[in-house]
Amino acid sequence: LELLEKQLATVAQETDYEYLLTLRGRATVLTKAQAIIEAACEELYLRFFPSRWERLARTIHAAAERGVGVRLIAMGAIPPAFDIQVSHPEVTGLFEKLGGETIDIIADRSEALVGMFEAERPDQSPVIWTRNRWFVTANRDSLRHDIYHYFLDKLHEQKKALDDRDQAIYDVIKNDD
Repeated sequence: LELLEKQLATVAQETDYEYLLTLRGRATVLTKAQAIIEAACEELYLRFFPSRWERLARTIHAAAERGVGVRLIAMGAIPPAFDIQVSHPEVTGLFEKLGGETIDIIADRSEALVGMFEAERPDQSPVIWTRNRWFVTANRDSLRHDIYHYFLDKLHEQKKALDDRDQAIYDVIKNDD
């Protein structure tokens, strides 16, 4: 019985991936963001304002060139570059509404960097990094739902039909769980 208890204890050991770690400071956060993007192998879900995009664009393009699927939600004017890229429907005044710039990176369904550079204190703003499975899953789904928001706005607010590109994006996101 003691042997079984010891074996169970080793199987159930927590790793540092169970924790949510708080990072502060733009340089620290953007360095971590770059490392996550560089290590991505399969997919990246991203949500950026243009200023963060400018800092990470080359790294993201390099990931796409390696075959990583990029799903980008632009929180402002970011040039179209990926098969799955949409603009948040409420970009006008979004910085003011949110009180800062969000940064969201979900890589390979296994790692998340999520937070906001608050307008009043961008270098002290908390940004969370983790490999906690449930946190990663919840934030990945949040980004998928932001893409659905794009479709709802187009269909119901703008009263426009989905074009072929939008339909292709919808089909991928709908089946991407």
